[in-house]
Amino acid sequence: MPITVALQNIYNQKKEQIVPDAREVVINDFIPFEDPAYPMLQYIDEYSDTIFNVSQMRGFLLEWDRLIQTLSDPKQREVALEIRRLAEECQKSPQTYLRFIGD
Repeated sequence: MPITVALQNIYNQKKEQIVPDAREVVINDFIPFEDPAYPMLQYIDEYSDTIFNVSQMRGFLLEWDRLIQTLSDPKQREVALEIRRLAEECQKSPQTYLRFIGD
């Protein structure tokens, strides 16, 4: 099952979730798993949950923006921009978390 991404509060309640149509785009296809060029993103686990908090958002967004620049597929780019929007919301909202939900 492909990764989904959610913005959650401190009680693990989903405020918003991104679940792309797997026939069109799979988030796993553009995540830089185990790529040391992405010190934070390389640790996203496709088989488990990975959680980023508000204090990590600055570094996350720097890497995410760099990742977005590498995407040539418009559908992947669209989903990546949606994830960026959730990350920005996380950065602005105390006690929220950006969760990558693996299989």
